[in-house]
Parts: sequence; C-alpha cells; structure tokens
Amino acid sequence: MRTLRGAVTPGNVCALFGALRVPPEPDVISIDIDGADYWVWRALEGYRPRVLVIEYNGGLGTDDALVVPEDFGGWDGSNYFGASITALVRLGRAKGYTLVHTELSGANAFFVRADLAPAFPEPALIRSPNYGLRAVAHPPDPAGRAYVRDPPT
Repeated sequence: MRTLRGAVTPGNVCALFGALRVPPEPDVISIDIDGADYWVWRALEGYRPRVLVIEYNGGLGTDDALVVPEDFGGWDGSNYFGASITALVRLGRAKGYTLVHTELSGANAFFVRADLAPAFPEPALIRSPNYGLRAVAHPPDPAGRAYVRDPPT
C-alpha cells in the first residue's frame, strides 16, 4: 500500500495515481471528496477499476442529471454538493459501468465494470439521504446555488 496526502481534483487525479503507481485495473476505487466526485471520475482516464464506489447526493432525486460545477470549492455542510444518481449512472454507462447497489444511508453508489458483471440488474431502490441511519439530511444551501444540468460524460 502507498499513501499520499493531497487534494484530489479533476486536474490532478491521473498524475496522483501515476505517482502512486496505481495499476491500470485496480480492484476498487472509492471517490468520496464531498464535492466534485463526478468530475474526478470523469477525468480518471487510463484506470478501469473492477468496482467503483462513489458518493452521490441522494437529495437530488432521480429525475435529472445534476452536478455541482467542476470548479466547486468544497462542501460547506449544506445540501449543495456532489451529483445526482442519474448523472452518475449516465457517466458510468459512458465509461462502461453498471450501477449495482446504493447503500442504506443514501450516500454511496456501487458500480461494477460491465464486462465483469453483465447480468447485474440496476437496483430498483435509490435512497434519499439518511445520514447516520437516523433520517438526517443536510440543511438547504443558504446561497441557493445552481447545479450543472446534463453534464458532459
């Protein structure tokens, strides 16, 4: 195992992986950076993990593909962060992944590389926020910031 302390961004994720000698097909990659998770996965070229775990914003529902802007400055504790599950499913499909599970707190989505698990059905239940499994959600964004609708894959 190798570790490196640093901020992961869409602009540096591949360089960080290279510096750490991450293999092209790692078993698992987990992206949970409280913000630009979508953009980091989108920028992750040359690495095809078998399983990818990524944080999503369950409060955004399933109707629209929404993400924070790529230059999102960081989470402020409000419900303005991340990406909708719909945006992540679209990105996953474009990258060759299938959504196979969302966990009980409505925070993490699990994708499997489609060539490894073509028979997985998409989960029927996408969960709303239930942080700490106590029916807790983040407070509304006081600034009322907009999301990027239908982001590029």
